[in-house]
Amino acid sequence: MQQTPDNSRLIKFWLVVAATLVGAILRLYNLAHLPISSGFDPADYGLDALAILDGDLPIYLATNFGREVLFSYLVAGIYAAIGLSDFGIHLASAFVGILTIPMNYVVAGELLRSSGRPLKYSGHPLKYSGHHLVRHWGPVLAAFVLAVSYWHIVWSRFGVRAILAPLFVSLTMFLLLRALRSGREKDLFLAGLAAGASLYTYQIGQLLPFLVLAVLFIDYWSRRKEQRPSTYLRSLIWLLIPFLVVALPLATYAWQNPRAFNQRVRDVAVVEAAQPLAGQL
Repeated sequence: MQQTPDNSRLIKFWLVVAATLVGAILRLYNLAHLPISSGFDPADYGLDALAILDGDLPIYLATNFGREVLFSYLVAGIYAAIGLSDFGIHLASAFVGILTIPMNYVVAGELLRSSGRPLKYSGHPLKYSGHHLVRHWGPVLAAFVLAVSYWHIVWSRFGVRAILAPLFVSLTMFLLLRALRSGREKDLFLAGLAAGASLYTYQIGQLLPFLVLAVLFIDYWSRRKEQRPSTYLRSLIWLLIPFLVVALPLATYAWQNPRAFNQRVRDVAVVEAAQPLAGQL
C-alpha cells in the first residue's frame, strides 16, 4: 500500500508515543525504592512543599544555599494529589523528565524545519536522502535519544529542580523559533513568558534570556537585507514585555536580598574579585 503524507505523520506520532512510553518506564520503574534514599537535597523540596501547603508562597528559597521555587510548587501539587511522602518528590522530577521527551521532539522538529526549504514528499516516508532524511526523522531520533539518556534518566528519578532546565530550554526555543518562522506576535509573547518562567527553575535559567537575545540577533543579521530593523525591534518588545512581567517578582527579591540570591553560585565560583586577573585565570 502506498504511503501518504498523513501516514508519515501518523507513523511519527506513534513513534514519539513509543519513545515517551519507553522513557516513562525507565523513569517510573521501582521509583519508590530507587534511588535508595532521598538525600538532603530532595528532602529540602519536601519541606518546601509542606510550607507551601501551609500557606507560604515564596518567590525564592533562601534555604540550602538558595534555590529557585518552581519545582517546590510542583512537589506541593503532587502532595496535594497523592499525599505526603518522599515518593512525591521523585514523582515530580520523573513527571518533568517524561514531559521533556515529546518536547524534545517538538523543538527538534521546529529547529530542523527552520533550517531550510520545505521537504518534498516522495511517496514513501523513508525515501528521503541526505539532509532531507535527517530533517524528516531527526526529531523522532531526538525523542528516543532523550528517552534512553542515562543522565536524563538519573536526574528524572533523583528529585531535584535541575530536571526543569531541559524542559524550559526546549519550550522557550520552540516558541522562539516558531515565532521567527511564522512572524506571529502570539508566539513571541509566549516565548517571553517561557523565558521568564525559566528563571524560577534552576540557576542556568538565568542564562536562557541571553540565548534568546542571541538567537533573535542572529536571525536579524542573517535577514537584515530583507527585513527592516523596526520589525525586530517590534519582536523584541513582544518578547520583553511578558518576560519582564514574569521576572519582576524574582528580580525584586534579588534586589532586596542580594546575599541570599544565588549564594550557591557564589560558593562554588572559582573567580575571586580580590585576586589579579592572572590568579583568576
